[in-house]
Amino acid sequence: MRKIYRELLKGYEWIVDADLKDFFGSVQHERLIDVIAEKVSDGRILKLIRKMLKAGYMEQGIRHLTPEGTPQGSVISPLLSNIYLNRFDHEMESRGYKLTRFADDWVVLCRTRGEAIKALEEAKEILKSLGLAIHPEKTKITHINKGFEFLGYKLKRGKGLKLARNKIKKKMNSSNIYALPKEESIKRFKATIKERTKRRIPLTTKEIIDWINPVIRGWGIYYRKAHVRKLFNKLQRWIVRRIWSHHYKRWRNYECFQLLSLFLLWL
Repeated sequence: MRKIYRELLKGYEWIVDADLKDFFGSVQHERLIDVIAEKVSDGRILKLIRKMLKAGYMEQGIRHLTPEGTPQGSVISPLLSNIYLNRFDHEMESRGYKLTRFADDWVVLCRTRGEAIKALEEAKEILKSLGLAIHPEKTKITHINKGFEFLGYKLKRGKGLKLARNKIKKKMNSSNIYALPKEESIKRFKATIKERTKRRIPLTTKEIIDWINPVIRGWGIYYRKAHVRKLFNKLQRWIVRRIWSHHYKRWRNYECFQLLSLFLLWL
């Protein structure tokens, strides 16, 4: 995200917001092995990787073969994906484009709309050579004024926003570019909290707090560098109300203090 901020502040305000079509299911095994073999000469390792790719998966007791693609959920799958797309990164960057990629999620920042259109066409050609394609319905060219989404963030130019981070306050105020969690991410977070604070759950207040604490901290740490002070305060009040309404009969002062202390990472 820091890289994207830097490029936006330099005037790269047109964004190619793209999505790959069935990336994990489209990676060609032999082509992936050839790419890995450029750096790894040990045939035993290459043989193990090939076996893993061909192993398939089990679903409801039925084995499914995987003639193409990388197994999602495998600990090595993200690494293999990055290796496979490494050529794409180098090709785009060698042509002067500001590419930021995480696994199969990527954006290209450009100075003009014309440059963004050209970048998208060249990206399609490079990906085609890798046996991959861009998802047409999930790919667009947009401007920072309209905003775009990347890795769970919504980035957009706003007006007079007070920033949460002093380190970037001066630079960001000049352009009013800010980031917030995506609406879908907020909904998923609230759904998880709701599920863990339902009335039917036979837990004490302290046990409920201990259960939701990792969710709160994990979500808060991921988004803490965004402009979320107001949102975090709103979510804090909402969570406190849910626990209070459910456990008011067993409420204790030390539990109240402990509950409020959960949100220190957010502020």
